[in-house]
Order: sequence, then structure tokens, then C-alpha cells
Amino acid sequence: MKNSVVFRLSVKFSAILTAAVTIIILLFLMLLRQFSIKQEYNAFSRSTNNIIRSISTGNFRSLDRKLSELPFFVFYIIYDSETGEIIRQKNSMLGKLPETNGRVVRYSTKKTGSYEPANLLYLTTRCTFPDGRVFTLQIAQKTNDNSARSFLRGPFYMIALATIPILIISFFLSRFVISQTLQPVVKITKAAATISASSLDQRLPETGKKDELDNLAITFNSLFERLKSDFDRERSFTSNVSHELKTPIAVILGQANLLRRWGKDDSRQLEKSLNTIIQETHSMNSIISNLLQLSRLESGKIIPSMEETDLQKMFRHLKEEFQAIKPDLTLNFQDGPAKIFTDTELLHQVFVAIISNSIKFIKEKPVIEISCTQTKEHTLIEISDNGPGFEEKVLPHVFERFYRGDSSHNRAAGGSGLGLSIAQAVVKSLNGKITAENGKKGGAVLKIMLKNS
Repeated sequence: MKNSVVFRLSVKFSAILTAAVTIIILLFLMLLRQFSIKQEYNAFSRSTNNIIRSISTGNFRSLDRKLSELPFFVFYIIYDSETGEIIRQKNSMLGKLPETNGRVVRYSTKKTGSYEPANLLYLTTRCTFPDGRVFTLQIAQKTNDNSARSFLRGPFYMIALATIPILIISFFLSRFVISQTLQPVVKITKAAATISASSLDQRLPETGKKDELDNLAITFNSLFERLKSDFDRERSFTSNVSHELKTPIAVILGQANLLRRWGKDDSRQLEKSLNTIIQETHSMNSIISNLLQLSRLESGKIIPSMEETDLQKMFRHLKEEFQAIKPDLTLNFQDGPAKIFTDTELLHQVFVAIISNSIKFIKEKPVIEISCTQTKEHTLIEISDNGPGFEEKVLPHVFERFYRGDSSHNRAAGGSGLGLSIAQAVVKSLNGKITAENGKKGGAVLKIMLKNS
């Protein structure tokens, strides 16, 4: 229960809400008290100013009228500043207080006889009559500090008593709201718990609200889809590797049995079996080497060594290499950009893989055309042949490992089915892209797009 996210969030939310409400109420009461004090100061100042103006005119009738209009809680003494003669006075209990030179100050009296202690606002100021006499005005009034404190004390006790109910009510309300909000997370968690490597086709529930939780479910569903694709590809890859290695191993085992039975006495059978074993061993070695290279390329262990490469020189070298192997091959390349910044050896390997793949499927007089165009940012290399091209159902799979264009993976065409896969991995390591399509006039066309920098 206490480890529940809903419980923890509810506790935090209710505590924050209660604290916020309490602070807002206290701030409001403090502002109200400050406003009351300010109003009290303003009223006191107005009364004082009226009396000062009456004294300054020397009109005692006007002065007495102003003094009579003062509230009952306002006390005053007016006396001659030189002789100390008291001219007007109300509540002699206060006596003469320390002078304040016209400033309003607070003052607390002590208990005197039957008079209880009191908090006062008072000021003293000197006024000059028209005849030149100087009088001192001392005016004071009781403040409502005790009332203000009582006014604040009541709400404070009420807030203290209401804190526990507010906490409890806000806790249950927030728990209800949060549990409803997190309900999609609970469903996602339960659904995710049932998904395993054998059931990656299952999907997490989506609410369709397009909120953060829905985006989370969509993201995980996309992840599961990619994982399923990767698992399916790896299963297919494992099956294909098993199939590709099983065939040469079966041939080698069969030839070894023939050698054990008749090879000792039949020299022709001995020679034939040894040649077959050697050929199949080379085939297995080629498959393993290609798989290791493909793995290193995909894991990023092979880092391209970028340098300026002369394309025309590379094309001439390719022509010499393949004409030595396939004399009836016609390899043409158009004049184009002479230089490109890339890894020379890796790019040469890509051309070898593509040309070798084309030769395997062209029965007589293969013709390979290479063209190159260059822009400020990219270099496009097109390699086309006069072969049968790709079947439409084959095109999406030409770069898949061990794919040879038929469901049985027939070995009659030769090779391991890894050439174009390696070519694609190499081009990706060069920050490029390779695509396959059929030419308008027939034949296969492979396009390599490389960045110039």
C-alpha cells in the first residue's frame, strides 16, 4: 500500500494542498491586519492635522469644536511649551509623554491605580499661535492590537482544527483522481507482463487520447514491432546459416565416407573426393568470413579510412580484374567526376560484390555499365547490367542475407547470398545509401549515393 505510486502521490498532493490553503488564508489575514493598522494610522493623522490647523489659527472656539468631535478613545493635552501651562486636556492619566517631534509612535502604558495597561498611538508636535506663543500638542489613542490579535487568533485555531479534515478529504479525492489518471499505466503494465520473446505480436492498449501515456504505449508498441522484426530476421538468419553450412558439411561427410570405402584403391575417386572436399571447405570458409565481416560492419568495428579516391583509376582496375576472370565480360564506364572522398578499399569491395552478383545471373556475354554524377553535396554511382533483372517480389529482399531470389535458396547460381548484404553494410558505414531497381530497358540497376564530405 505505502509503496503504491497512487498512495505516495495522494499523500504529497493532500499535504501540498493543505499547506497551500493554510498559507493563503494566513497571508490574507495578515494583509487584512496590515490594512486595518494602516486605516487606523490614517484616521489618527487626520484628527491630528485638524487640531493642528485650529491651534495655528488661534481660534479657541474652532479648537474646542474640533476637540469635541474626536472619538472617545482619543486623548490629548495642549500646554504652553515655555511655562508648561495646560490649555486643554482630556484624560490626565497619561500625563506628559516623551516628545516625538511630529512622528507617530507606539507606546505602552503601565498599570496605574484602576487604569489597566494600554497600547497607544501618540505624537507630540509644537504649534505657534499668531501672537507668537508656542504650544505643544500631545494626542494619543488606544490601538486595537489586542482586538487584532483576537481577530487573528480565532481563524488560526479554526485553521489548525480544519487541517486534519482537509488532509483526509484531499487525500481521498486526490487518490481517486490519480488512480483514474494512472489506470492506463496499470493496463499497460499488465499487458507488458504478458509479452515475451514468443509473443512479440501482442500490443499494449492505447487510449486514443494522444496524451503522454498514449505516446508511451505507442512508443513501446513501436519498440515491440522492431524487436519482433529483429527476432524474425535473426531466426531466419540462423535458419539460413544452418542451411548454408549443412549442405557443404553433408557433401564433405559423403565424400569422406566414399574415401573410406574406395578411396584407398581407386585413385580417380580419391582425386574427385579430395577436390570436392576442398571446394566445399572453401565455400564454408567464404561463408564464415563473410558473416564475420558483416557482423563487424554492423557493429561498427570496421572504421572507414576516408581519403581522396580516383574513381576513374578504380574503374580501370576493376575492368582488368574481371576480364582476367571473365574474358567475355564487357565493363564500360562513362567519363565523370575523377575524385571522391571515401574509403578506397571498402568502395572497391562494394563494386566487386555488385559486379560479381550480376555475372552470376547473366548466362552469356555480360555487359556492365557504370556511370557517375556529382552535385555539391552527393555523388551518385549507377551500376546496370544486361541480365534478367529482379522479379517484383524479389526487389524488397535483394539486400537480405542468404536471399537468392527463390524460397528454396538454390545453390546452383553459386555464392553464399551475402554479397549484396555486405555491399549494403559497407555503403552504410560510408554514410551512404544503396538501392536496387530494374532498368527501363531491362536488367538490374543498383544506385549508390555517397556524401562528398
